[in-house]
Amino acid sequence: MTSGDHSTVDGAARWLAAEIDHMPNVIGILRQRFGLSTVQAAQACTLANKYRRHVTDSGVTPVTCDGDSNAKCNVTPAALSAPKGAA
Repeated sequence: MTSGDHSTVDGAARWLAAEIDHMPNVIGILRQRFGLSTVQAAQACTLANKYRRHVTDSGVTPVTCDGDSNAKCNVTPAALSAPKGAA
């Protein structure tokens, strides 16, 4: 995966982590909205769950995004690697 691919998957994951509503066809939605392959969409789902778990486990303010496909969200990779309670 190239760095551009990684940032697109990461952006999709952050967007998904910020979504509150259940999406029954999340893979299709991610593929269409972010131009991801099926594998990349699945990776984004996995990463979004990791972001959500971090928010729940550490008490960090929930993830928020600006709503576009290149969303900037408030959970950073560094925060995800921090030990529980250290964020």
